[in-house]
Amino acid sequence: MALTLSAPELAAAIHSDASTAARLLPVVEAMVERHAPNAPQAIRNEAAIRAAGWLHGQPMANIRERSAGPLSASYTPSMQSALRHSGAMALLSPWKIRRGGAI
Repeated sequence: MALTLSAPELAAAIHSDASTAARLLPVVEAMVERHAPNAPQAIRNEAAIRAAGWLHGQPMANIRERSAGPLSASYTPSMQSALRHSGAMALLSPWKIRRGGAI
């Protein structure tokens, strides 16, 4: 079942422009649907908002550098798992289908 969230609603929720929200909406929809397709609609919409907000806030490159006077530091932040880092995975967890596999 598809999200009932529209691109303008997503743009308002993540404080973004309409084109960015339209680009992120199908991405987070696919992520949420794959992780927990049986979750209630409100939970899936909120998870999509959280994941889109996290993706919107991430830099395009994975290396950041900060300087303060003569001191500078470079680091590589984690660029993985938008669902996990945004809190969306925790929302969807009760509806996640877990399966056992043969070893």
